[in-house]
Order: sequence, then C-alpha cells, then structure tokens
Amino acid sequence: MKAKTKLTNRILLSCAILAASTGVANAIPMLSVVPASASVTQGGTASVDVMVSGLDGGFVGAYDLNLAWDAPLLSLTNVRFDTFLDGPLNSGADFSSTAGSANIFEFSLAGLLSNQVGQSEFRLFSLDFSALDLGLAAISITGGDLWGYDGLLQYESWDVSNGSLLVNAPSTSVPEPASFGLLLAGLAGSLVARRKRKTAEPVNA
Repeated sequence: MKAKTKLTNRILLSCAILAASTGVANAIPMLSVVPASASVTQGGTASVDVMVSGLDGGFVGAYDLNLAWDAPLLSLTNVRFDTFLDGPLNSGADFSSTAGSANIFEFSLAGLLSNQVGQSEFRLFSLDFSALDLGLAAISITGGDLWGYDGLLQYESWDVSNGSLLVNAPSTSVPEPASFGLLLAGLAGSLVARRKRKTAEPVNA
C-alpha cells in the first residue's frame, strides 16, 4: 500500500513538472539548513530545519529536493513535513533515503497556500538524526527543483545555505570538590582506625 501511495505521489509530482514548463518564476529563493551549525552528543539525537526565504511575495507550490550528509557520523531517523503547502490533508509528501542522502518532495493538492501569506520565511520540513560517531558532519542541499503557486511556475535558480552538526564525545562524570573531599576524609579515617587496631593488638610471647 505504501509503495502504491508513493507511486501515485510521484505521478502527481510529474504532472506538476510538466505544467511547470508554462512559465518561470522571477524571484531567486534561498533554501537554508537551520541552524547553520549546532552540536550533539554521540549517541544522542538532533534536528535541523530546511527553510525557504527570498520569495518576494511569491509562493512554493511544490518542491523535490536532494540532501546529503556524512553517513559515518549521522543516520537519518525521520522527516517531518510542515503545513505551509496545505499539508498534511491537502498535500502529497514523501521521502526516500539511503546512507548519507535523501530525496524529499511535497506538492500542494489544494493550491490554497494560505499558510504562506505574509511569511518572509517558512519551514518546508525537518530532518531528525542520530549521532553515530565523533566529528563535524556537513548537511547539504545538493540539488532538486522548486515550483511556485500551483506548481505552474518553476524557480529557475535558487541559492543555498548549508549547515552542519558537530558530534561531541559524551562528558565524563567528575566528582564535585565537596564530594571528593568527603571521600578523602573517609579514606583517611579508615586508615587511622586500622593503625589503632594494629597497635592495640597484644604481642604473643
């Protein structure tokens, strides 16, 4: 059933692509991975958003984007779509992923796009990652397509601002000074008590 749904979504998206040949949008949008840099502990989870801005009063009716990241450091666990393309009830959305890359698409079915009115910047989707290993993992938008209102006008070009996640080692627990002092006092008291017991023992003739 899921495969059939994905096929249907792809067919609808293909129809939007064919319709896009009727015109080209003039604005040059900016697609950004937000935050541009963040940190996460190894074994933990982190999320980044893919935002769009610079539409100059225009709209996004559909997108089909490719993203890549450092597979040894990060593993994609989920993609969460926002509501700015009339989703989830009035949009078609899905994604496919392999180690280190994903293709993510969404298109408005109703063409209302009322959630985008007055927005200078809004979120297309969020990526959830698990941190596998230590290092700086780049997260990049590597290509794809972006369409305007009703998927009829294709944005000829767009700018990209990529991001990264720094995977840090888990912190080691260090005793607080007060606790460490109590531990030393306890050890010292134990040693003194042992010495007293030894000196008090009778010497056998």
